[in-house]
Amino acid sequence: MYNFICLLFISGLTFAQVGIKTNNPTSTLDVNGDLNVNGKLHVGGTDNVVGDAGAKNKALTSNGLDGGASWDEVKIPVGYQGGLYLTAVEAHSDRTGLDLSETGYGTYSANESLSGNWTEIAGLSKLVEVTHTTNKIHVQFQTTAQMNFSGSASFACGIFMDNQLKGVRVDIVRGNAGSFNIVNINSSFNNVSAGNHTFKVACRGRTFSNALGSLAIGKPNTSANLNADMAQSSLSIYVLEDLLN
Repeated sequence: MYNFICLLFISGLTFAQVGIKTNNPTSTLDVNGDLNVNGKLHVGGTDNVVGDAGAKNKALTSNGLDGGASWDEVKIPVGYQGGLYLTAVEAHSDRTGLDLSETGYGTYSANESLSGNWTEIAGLSKLVEVTHTTNKIHVQFQTTAQMNFSGSASFACGIFMDNQLKGVRVDIVRGNAGSFNIVNINSSFNNVSAGNHTFKVACRGRTFSNALGSLAIGKPNTSANLNADMAQSSLSIYVLEDLLN
């Protein structure tokens, strides 16, 4: 051990650089491999003063070519419940929309599958990654529903996660041909399992006063009242996670 320390000291005096697993160090200490630190990491010290070991939840930050590293507090906006942090925001729109026909009224249950008379708005499908088991996901959907006949048309739209129904709203359009409604759905999901999850939106026609009529979702059915910009659908997804535990 004494000989090793002496050789390392002499090497430092001769070359002013020490390399571990490299014969050509490019800095004062050049490590070619993994670094395992079992203890504190002090930065910003001198020959006479021990450097800063950093406080809890601080991150080691580079200060560029002209400054040394330092421990700094990471500024992340705090979300709900004082402990969740915004980790992802997804915003999508779709102008293709749907043309719905009458399929009959009924009730809808949580976790029922995206099948049967449900028709997906394909342009709004989004894969979201969750990395922490303590989380909250908030989903906002907005669209228009316009009928091409006089009378009334009821319909339903739902938010699906992994092809299972998680939030649904039923509405009805009344009036003359070209009448329309604005549709909004807000759904929140708590502590979704870690991994990848796919969010989708689907709608279905219920009962129409004109059985041969059509109800447009997210697209104009009568251009005199709406255009594609006004009628388009939008989906926003906000992922908040507990990053500290």
